[in-house]
Amino acid sequence: MRWLGFLAVLPILGAPAGPAAALTLVTADEASRPVLTPLLPPPVAARGITRGPEIDVESPRSPSTPVRSPFPLRIDFVAHGGAHINPASVKVTYLRQGTIDLTGRLKSEISATGINVPNAETPPGEHTFRIEVQDDEGRASAADVVIKVSGG
Repeated sequence: MRWLGFLAVLPILGAPAGPAAALTLVTADEASRPVLTPLLPPPVAARGITRGPEIDVESPRSPSTPVRSPFPLRIDFVAHGGAHINPASVKVTYLRQGTIDLTGRLKSEISATGINVPNAETPPGEHTFRIEVQDDEGRASAADVVIKVSGG
């Protein structure tokens, strides 16, 4: 009798998982703040002829093409010269008045290979994020990422 009960549960355990819950990347309150106009270009550190890590936006691919929320957010980090990305060095800032540090919100989605959020949720509008990363040799890079989100 117990065995039959186990078999009845088995299909549920093997069922595919539902869609991942959306991660709120930006709240409506945060998006309503005035846009921060950077006074200085993003920091870039270089030593000799070596270069800092690359920050490649894989999804959404085009900053000029609006996406619908929630959307997949994938940013890849590429280290050079045998270096490795230090995930603890990654900082993500939403560029609005009173700059908003999103790093803690994204902590579980950050790895040495990049940032991967299957379902990032934001209000409609244009959102600019500054991403900073450093490799284990101390070389740093930063990039501003613009994502346009359509309404409805």
